[in-house]
Amino acid sequence: MYQFLELDQLQSIDIDRLYRHWDALRQGRDFPSKGDIDPTAIVSCLPFMSIAEIHQEPLRIRYRLVGTEIVRLRGVDFTWKWLHELGWNQETVAEFLTQYDTMLRKRKPVFGVDDILWVDGRTRLYEWALMPLADDGRTISHCLVIEDLRASGRPLR
Repeated sequence: MYQFLELDQLQSIDIDRLYRHWDALRQGRDFPSKGDIDPTAIVSCLPFMSIAEIHQEPLRIRYRLVGTEIVRLRGVDFTWKWLHELGWNQETVAEFLTQYDTMLRKRKPVFGVDDILWVDGRTRLYEWALMPLADDGRTISHCLVIEDLRASGRPLR
């Protein structure tokens, strides 16, 4: 069960770090571009990050890059795959689409907490964020995704 939160409600240091990097890269624009992202500035975040390609009308998501810890967490490398092709249950896909749609409508990063059945069979909580990217500074075409399982000691409210 996912829940939207505000940035200051999160426990994840890396989500905060990635948000600060994203915000600094805007330089007066609504959003930074995918090419602005400097991996050397966010090394600790990389295993927990994905870059998603956003297609609208209808909303479709294709994952361009998936970090090693996300692959381990989800039990599959879904780089270059579409969300609807992953074989995840419809409720999970609907939750993800709601999160992306909320980011698109608000035109700003969104944050939250969710639970997942991990590959070891245990359910665990993780904090997440979606941060929009736009090559022209305005039209959202991609987003940074971070899922931080290390902040999983928190209760769902």
